Amino acid sequence: MSRVAVRARAPDSFQPGWTADIGDHVSALAWSPNGQILAAAAISGPVYLFNADGSRIAELHGHAFATVAAAWGSPMLATAGQDAKVRLWNPQTWNCEAELGAGAPWVECIGWSRNGACLASGAGRALSFWSDAGDLIRECPPHASTITDIAWHPLRQVLAAACYGGITLWRPDATEAIRRFEYKGSLLAIAWSPDGRMLASGNQDDSVHLWFVDSAKDLHMSGFARKVRELAWSADSRFLASGGTQDVIVWDCSGKGPDGRRPLQLEHHSAPVSSLAFQPSGSVLASGCDSGRVVLWRPRSSSKALRATRLEGAISRLAWTPDGSCLAVGTGAGVVATFAPPHADAMGGQQL
Repeated sequence: MSRVAVRARAPDSFQPGWTADIGDHVSALAWSPNGQILAAAAISGPVYLFNADGSRIAELHGHAFATVAAAWGSPMLATAGQDAKVRLWNPQTWNCEAELGAGAPWVECIGWSRNGACLASGAGRALSFWSDAGDLIRECPPHASTITDIAWHPLRQVLAAACYGGITLWRPDATEAIRRFEYKGSLLAIAWSPDGRMLASGNQDDSVHLWFVDSAKDLHMSGFARKVRELAWSADSRFLASGGTQDVIVWDCSGKGPDGRRPLQLEHHSAPVSSLAFQPSGSVLASGCDSGRVVLWRPRSSSKALRATRLEGAISRLAWTPDGSCLAVGTGAGVVATFAPPHADAMGGQQL
């Protein structure tokens, strides 16, 4: 992998709007669709609900052994864990409205469709689709190996599911997979570009793979220091940010993609990158690392860090509100914090 050396100035620091301690490793963060409620799951099980101002709303009992995922639909909050269950929570009462058996002892991943009406769950080799009331829509044929990640197409009712050997595409109303992208290895994370044109995977073999969905043309980017679990697309689908090292590697995917182009290497972290998140609208990238540092970047205009801060514990999760106005951060030490964008004049006249 080509490298671009960057000498970064010391970035300005920024302070959290509020912080909370949930007592254990933050395993999931999810904002409600209106950005007013933050769900923060502790690996030991409990799920904590906070208002946007930091006041605590409720504590849900979550899942036995561990809660590993949380996702908002319309309007339900779904959580999943190591007790073989997916639970749906009513945000009016915070009662558990449905308990779903996902098909394996450990539910690895969950995700709501774009319209919030269909929930997908991946547990072991089982991929299932559920209604927002918790009714089973379809259980797909077993995958060849454990499902490691799922991702809904940003514009269509199509789900991508990754496991060893590649990615399969599914529709809730189809009995068989509608398409398959082969890969000789284990895929750990997948992410659609927001325009649906490209599908990226971070892999066990220290690489990133990229498919152009319509043509099935693919590109392979290798040479990372470790396995790649961190992927994030910019809102305009131009940039793909990846971890796999202590630097953030940003690929320009415009036009014919990153083939033949040197990636941008964002240097500031002193420990491996552990989480990445682009603003849903806007151009700012947030990165977190194992040393607890959170950094903001704008790759489109500069390779220099804009803002940086440090929290207690490795950064485990980053989550922007749907409108990109607030960033939530979770750490391995149980810290949950939120950060509001700096003022426009501090950003050279541009809003985050």
